[in-house]
Amino acid sequence: IPESSPFPDKYQLKKTRSLTICGKALTEVPDQVFIDGVDADISIVDFSKNKLKKLPEGLTHLSKKISELNMSGNQLSEIQPFVSQFDHIKYLNISCNHLVKLPEEIGLLITLREINIANNRLTMFPKCIYELLHLEIIIACDNKIEDIDASEQGLSALKRLATLDLSNNNLKQVPPTLGNMTHLTSLSLHGNCFKSPRVQILDKGTATILSYLRDRIPK
Repeated sequence: IPESSPFPDKYQLKKTRSLTICGKALTEVPDQVFIDGVDADISIVDFSKNKLKKLPEGLTHLSKKISELNMSGNQLSEIQPFVSQFDHIKYLNISCNHLVKLPEEIGLLITLREINIANNRLTMFPKCIYELLHLEIIIACDNKIEDIDASEQGLSALKRLATLDLSNNNLKQVPPTLGNMTHLTSLSLHGNCFKSPRVQILDKGTATILSYLRDRIPK
C-alpha cells in the first residue's frame, strides 16, 4: 500500500486491531486491505462518512472476525446477502444511508446486540430484525416506517430489548401489546403520525407510555 494511501499498513492494523477509515470520500476499498486485516486479527471495521454505495466485498475475508461494523454516513442503497457470514458481529451501524429495505439474511446475525438503521428510507420495519433474539438496542428513528408488529412473532419476541427508538417516522398507530414489553428502559416515539398516545404521555417517559399502552390491550 503506497505511502499516500488512506489505508492503514499491516503494523498499524496489528497495533489497533481495527480497520478505521472515516471521512475520506472512499468509493471502494481494495481487497488487499482486508487480507492484511485477517493477519492483524481485526475485529472492528469503521468506514463511516465515506461514499461507498455497497458493502466492500473484501469484508468476507473478515467474516469470522468482525464484532463491530460501522458503515454509517455512506451512500449504501443495498446490503448484500453475504452479510449473513458475520458469525460474531455484535454491533451493526448502517444509519444515514439510502436503504429502502434490508435483506432477510440480516435475520441470521444471531449474535447482534445493537443495530442502528436510523436515517434511511425505510417505509416498513424490517421483518428480519424480529429474528434477532439477542438484540438489546434498536435505533430506527428518522425513517418513514408506517407500522410495527408488537406480537410474539414481532418485537415481543425480543426479550432482551432495552432501547427502542422509533421517533420521527410515519407510524399511524402504536400497538397496545407493545406495553407488555416491560423490559424496555428507553422507548422513543415522538414525531410520528399517530394521535394516541398523546404528546403529554410521550413526554412522561417510557414507564408511563408502557403503562398507558397496557391499559388499552383488549381484555
